[in-house]
Amino acid sequence: MLATMKHKARHIHTKERSGRVTVTFHGWVWWGGVVELSLIEGHLDSNEYINILETFLLPSVRAYGIPEPHPIYLVQDRSPIHTSRAVRAWFAAHTEIILFDWPTKGCDMKPIENLWAVMKQEWALEAKTKQAVNRKVREVWEGLR
Repeated sequence: MLATMKHKARHIHTKERSGRVTVTFHGWVWWGGVVELSLIEGHLDSNEYINILETFLLPSVRAYGIPEPHPIYLVQDRSPIHTSRAVRAWFAAHTEIILFDWPTKGCDMKPIENLWAVMKQEWALEAKTKQAVNRKVREVWEGLR
């Protein structure tokens, strides 16, 4: 009897979607303000994070006034992506980067988290598609430079 009931309309519970749009960015800030912002296409994993560090973060940090051989002090949370074996090995090979020992529940202490919160207030009601979110994020980010 259950097998014949499962597809009848009165036995199906529908669920409304929130309409929330998710877009992933990597951005960095320093004492001088906001610097670079990069849209992350697809799924962020350890390999993609290493790619961001090599092709995006390091060159832009050096270009914005922290010349070699000066160290780079980096704050990141304890996301599994940031703490994976591959990422730890990458940081071990890049001794010019000094990681802060960040508390496990210390996300609210990162300056960029406060920046993301302000930015979300700016576009929360306006951006309903990924393209609109991307456009609004870049507009707000550039306005903070």
